[in-house]
Amino acid sequence: MSTAAAAKSPAPAMTEAELRSALQPTPLHKVKNFSGATIAADCSTAVAVALTAAIPISIIDYSIMARVAGVAPSSMQELVKGVKTVLFRPHKFFLPCAENKCSLVYRVCATTYGFTYMGSNVAKSYCESHGMEKDANLAAGIASGVMNTVFTIWKDSVILRALPPANPNDLSNAMKPVPFLTRALFCGRDTLTCVAAFTFVPTVASWISGYAYYQKRLPQAPDVILPDSEGKVCLPISCTDVAQMLTPALLQLLTTLMHITAIRYRQTYPQFSLKDLSDSLRSTYLSSTLLRMCRIMPAFGIGGIMNRELRSSLLDRADPCEQSTKV
Repeated sequence: MSTAAAAKSPAPAMTEAELRSALQPTPLHKVKNFSGATIAADCSTAVAVALTAAIPISIIDYSIMARVAGVAPSSMQELVKGVKTVLFRPHKFFLPCAENKCSLVYRVCATTYGFTYMGSNVAKSYCESHGMEKDANLAAGIASGVMNTVFTIWKDSVILRALPPANPNDLSNAMKPVPFLTRALFCGRDTLTCVAAFTFVPTVASWISGYAYYQKRLPQAPDVILPDSEGKVCLPISCTDVAQMLTPALLQLLTTLMHITAIRYRQTYPQFSLKDLSDSLRSTYLSSTLLRMCRIMPAFGIGGIMNRELRSSLLDRADPCEQSTKV
């Protein structure tokens, strides 16, 4: 009788202080000693994230560039072809194959994002271990931005050389240099993306938190929310994670225009014309923008979240010291 009554009795109410304490997220690791072990953890994390994120990134990248360059009838057709290759013939996706360019594109994408996250992680560890914790995120953003811009220009140049020329009779596409304007547009595109990913995100997250909130479910108080969250929309992930994926994605409305212009300029150089660009934009802008929005998710959204959590886990082992604060 008493057991049944106890089972039916409601759980004791939690105070606001207890609720806030229970909802406090696990603090991320902050580096105390900058050593070979921490550098190895940072670089291992970057490699793991890059090898994973480069799979969807490379498929989408080649789909867009092949369509804009005029060597594929549809971006979606190339996208489906790439997905089928990685699912059913993975050896032809990861290993060099004469039938398609998947392996080449995957390798350059993995290299690009590997160095991007290496720069970010090592810069952050250095700042944290040398008493510059407040500047760690800024340093990580600058380092990753520089790495990403430099290597993405190289990546896109390699992919462009691998594409057939706009004129089928011109067999010198692989030898044709990438024009300065194309490189400049690629540089501007990547700089804007990195600025959005590492500088605007906190501002956007703060704005989102004014209208929405995220709160993990507590078994002892499943329906209780904090007073300052009442009346707001409940999100499945944190406001910071939403901003991390949303901000760079929305910027693609502008950067896709730069991306298409850069590709068409190189493919038709020196006979580039605004009419050709206008025709290309009408036929490829919408699909390319949507694909690049999907592409940016694994690159700076999901990839950034994976990098943050995996790095913290590895550093717990590489730099075993007491952690008491949150990044």
